[in-house]
Amino acid sequence: MTQTKTIAIVNASGRQAASLIRVASAVGYRVRAQIHTLEGVIPQELANLPNPSSTAQTWPS
Repeated sequence: MTQTKTIAIVNASGRQAASLIRVASAVGYRVRAQIHTLEGVIPQELANLPNPSSTAQTWPS
């Protein structure tokens, strides 16, 4: 049985990090992303990734 690897991204609301998250999710990584807010284009894109194990956390205010 193949073990799924996890990748963690901090400050994932930037374009570069979002690209990395999309690619990692597409190739089978479990993605954990920390972003500042759930508002905006990039967090919405990340929320709609096809990989159900991709999760996002916001920073405490």
